[in-house]
Amino acid sequence: MLDMISEMVRNIAVLVLLALFMELLLPFGELSRFIRMVMGLVLLAAVLNPILGLLKQEQLLPSFQKEDYSQETAAILDRGEELSTQMEDQALSEYEQSTVSQIEALVSLVDGVKSVEASAEADSQGGIKKISLEVSKTSATVSEEGLKTKITDTISRFYNIDPSILEIVITEEGKA
Repeated sequence: MLDMISEMVRNIAVLVLLALFMELLLPFGELSRFIRMVMGLVLLAAVLNPILGLLKQEQLLPSFQKEDYSQETAAILDRGEELSTQMEDQALSEYEQSTVSQIEALVSLVDGVKSVEASAEADSQGGIKKISLEVSKTSATVSEEGLKTKITDTISRFYNIDPSILEIVITEEGKA
């Protein structure tokens, strides 16, 4: 190892002297800058070549020795999949909650609705699978079927969904 370092230092010294000599011989201008650049690259190669040789032989950094990291890699990949699943579940839950809030706000704007409680289920792609509504109507004069039709039309048009996924339960004011 010590021999390799002394040889590297000797080569670098020779290259630096050669670069200085060539710079003195050449006239100043475009060619001089080009020669300096080429000699700099040669000098860089002279420094990196022994270092890369040591790394390739795995003498300098024993941590790069070939070991079986398959178990550690598998554990990291498993943890990554778990985190991905957790994040997808959390995103889906937040999506369902925001959809429920939107639906409740939208249905509360329908004429004849006093209050509304909603729940929604979404599939893994973000499509709405089911919407359940518990609606309290404002008065007995509003017909349940008419109110259901208004709510169904409003939600199905707003979300562009099939009306069959809506489950609407209408209660009168003060009754459960």
